Amino acid sequence: MRGSEAKRRMNAVIAQIYKRKEEMETLLNNLQQPLDWEYLSSELDHSPNLRVNFSVPVNSDGFRVLGKDNKDLTAEDLFKMWLAGRQKSSINQSLAL
Repeated sequence: MRGSEAKRRMNAVIAQIYKRKEEMETLLNNLQQPLDWEYLSSELDHSPNLRVNFSVPVNSDGFRVLGKDNKDLTAEDLFKMWLAGRQKSSINQSLAL
């Protein structure tokens, strides 16, 4: 009887290990996906400290901040620049703010 109880417990532990392995593989797969703006912008709603890094600089004199092709600069544009390796401080300098 004792041996069967130990075997049952061992099988339960093994089942949990396989379940956790599947969960870890799913999480790892999610981490390996490229970061996209749609996902990040939804997460920024919960992180005001992070949102400030993707906020478009505001000019107090009423001028709009333009990006590529003289279009209004958007938070998504800042995100794309960040993905390309540019920091906000260098973006602000290149926009002469």
